[in-house]
Amino acid sequence: MAGVDWEIPLKRVLSRELDRLGLSGYQLLLFGSRARGNASPVSDIDIGIKGVEAIPFPLLSELRDAVDNLNLPFKVDLVDMTHVSREFYEHAMEGAIVWKG
Repeated sequence: MAGVDWEIPLKRVLSRELDRLGLSGYQLLLFGSRARGNASPVSDIDIGIKGVEAIPFPLLSELRDAVDNLNLPFKVDLVDMTHVSREFYEHAMEGAIVWKG
């Protein structure tokens, strides 16, 4: 997974936007097949955002817009981890890679 051409710009944009939106204490987590190393060429990118409180919807929309502006050739799913079930969270955290925080 190291050196993948989407990884650095995506990390950079999300980290910058979290800081700009006053969410600098939140973690960024890569999870799913891209984190586990078994992604297909068309697999999406799953990014979890973890904090003490839920991210207000308008701020989550701004994060999604910033990602969309990267024009990556595959879908990026941004997931506020405060809104997922315990079962989903535990499954997602298996093999997750902390990008920030």
